[in-house]
Amino acid sequence: MKDKIVVFDFDGTIIKLNSFRLYLLYLLLCFSIRFDVAAVLGLLKLFSLKVMGRVDHLTLKCICNKLGERLSPSQNLFFWKLMRFFFRPEIIAYEREYRKNDDIIIVIASAAPYVYMRYAKAFLPADIVVSYGDPGNETSHSVDNTGEYKLTNIANALGHQISRIQAVFSDHSNDIPLFRISDLVVVVKPTKRSEAEIKKQVSHYEVL
Repeated sequence: MKDKIVVFDFDGTIIKLNSFRLYLLYLLLCFSIRFDVAAVLGLLKLFSLKVMGRVDHLTLKCICNKLGERLSPSQNLFFWKLMRFFFRPEIIAYEREYRKNDDIIIVIASAAPYVYMRYAKAFLPADIVVSYGDPGNETSHSVDNTGEYKLTNIANALGHQISRIQAVFSDHSNDIPLFRISDLVVVVKPTKRSEAEIKKQVSHYEVL
């Protein structure tokens, strides 16, 4: 029976960059290739509104989920083939090692949009993927999938409350609520600001 939980963050941890920004550019490219002028102009307007601060981050993700549905499954899968070039091999190695243990549930918990994160299992060793806007998880629609909300969304996906986590791999201090209940905390390439915050609030962690 699988009763131990190992959580991997996605952006900045499994992948070296911000997948959401990359996906927005990918959408722009796909819509341009098929001469969907309305979609291209809509995206460009959205980008400008975001820069001006007139569109918040969650609204942008919500719109991204809707636009991404206009791509075919093969186009979204091809996006993952592109992202593989930015995977951190050392993190993938950890995932594969944990996969060998039949007692462990591997969770990828990301604030990235569901529209492309739903394909994660095709490329990564994971039992559960939690992301923003998952139609099977109501709480993932109204709040970003970080901090306490990430913990709640993981519990909802598992179907039970979480008291302990075997290990957490993340690059960001947003995941401190998970760090506090984890036996092993691995902080991956954190910024100075994130590491300083983690150092203040978490008694045990290692930096990768």
